[in-house]
Amino acid sequence: MALFTNSSFRNTSVLLDGHEYQNCIFENCLLEIRATDVFSLIGCTFKACQWSFTGPAANTFQVLKGLYHGMGPDGAKLVEDIFNSVRRNDSVNTSSTLSTSASSLSTSEKLQPLNPQKRRRK
Repeated sequence: MALFTNSSFRNTSVLLDGHEYQNCIFENCLLEIRATDVFSLIGCTFKACQWSFTGPAANTFQVLKGLYHGMGPDGAKLVEDIFNSVRRNDSVNTSSTLSTSASSLSTSEKLQPLNPQKRRRK
């Protein structure tokens, strides 16, 4: 993981994945998160920056939206539980699990893909 300390980034695009930033200044930057690797932002300052979520990070947003809007009240509760876990700063690992009462879901509440016409074929 590359370490940037007391660095300034201005008027540029910065991929955050795989890097650690300590006490850096980001001004008028496009900050990209792909979620292909972890990153760290410690004591940094952000002025007039934009955040971009692409690749796996964008996919995660689509999954959360699908859960929230496609599973009825249980899906909304599941997403709220995820965000509450983030707010509490709960420790997580790759096998973290949250539960929902699946028995309360009806077949009409199955998760449907968002924008199926935009899905890419591999």
